Amino acid sequence: YFGYSWSFLGALLALVWGLIYGFIGGWVFAMVYNAVVGTGGGPS
Repeated sequence: YFGYSWSFLGALLALVWGLIYGFIGGWVFAMVYNAVVGTGGGPS
């Protein structure tokens, strides 16, 4: 039970970090893409 709860906690943390880094990565990518393409504006 203890090992299962820890694995569940690890999976939950991995999911949360994945969402956070995915959001930050997408935001940075949108900024860089806009800067390179030159359309202006921020990430939407």
